[in-house]
Amino acid sequence: MFFHVEYLLGLDNKKLPEGTRDTHKTVYLAFLYYYIIKGSELEQNSNKTITTSRMSRALVLFKELQDETLELQRIKNNVTNLKLQREERHKFTYRLDRFAELSESKKSLQKSAEFKLLIREYISARQSK
Repeated sequence: MFFHVEYLLGLDNKKLPEGTRDTHKTVYLAFLYYYIIKGSELEQNSNKTITTSRMSRALVLFKELQDETLELQRIKNNVTNLKLQREERHKFTYRLDRFAELSESKKSLQKSAEFKLLIREYISARQSK
């Protein structure tokens, strides 16, 4: 999932500030800022709830027959999955008493495939504008 975010950031020539460590958390925060917050209601007023985002608008153009709120919910779910996968990776990598489980691995692969599809659709929507 993080490689897809890095790829997307690279396509948009988005670079992390000089001296910033390229960590999973940094990539997650960059994704949130550039594709969810920037250009949304949150950028103007932090007390509001997001009802549209840059990514949701592009996907709505790509899928004109779908309701924007469904796309926004799909994006929110994928952002949540991105965060949860980062946390799971951290637990698995840094807690030596924790072993990988097949069911967790299958869920991670499924979430990654859904996220990959979302990123591909977003890139296609941008190119068709």
